[in-house]
Amino acid sequence: MFPRCDTRMTVMSQGADKEERERTIMTDIVLAIVMLAAFALVAGAFVLWRRTGEAKNPALMVLLAVIAVVNVLIWTLPSPGGKAPSEQVKEAAGGN
Repeated sequence: MFPRCDTRMTVMSQGADKEERERTIMTDIVLAIVMLAAFALVAGAFVLWRRTGEAKNPALMVLLAVIAVVNVLIWTLPSPGGKAPSEQVKEAAGGN
């Protein structure tokens, strides 16, 4: 009924090949799993801290979650040239 505003899907439907779509979907899935793992690490760190009162392991879990989120940001935020590193890798591999 309403037009979709997802530019990535619009670009893909205008002639991108199947392999490129699969690569983009796989990258999105991997980044989503990393973000879910980061949230799970923070939640698990909180539960561990509340149950045991220990600080070292929960702090390391939160540090790992922060590192995971920073990695996702590095791969998704555009550079000053306007392209995200994931897009630059795709182009170097022979994509559009």
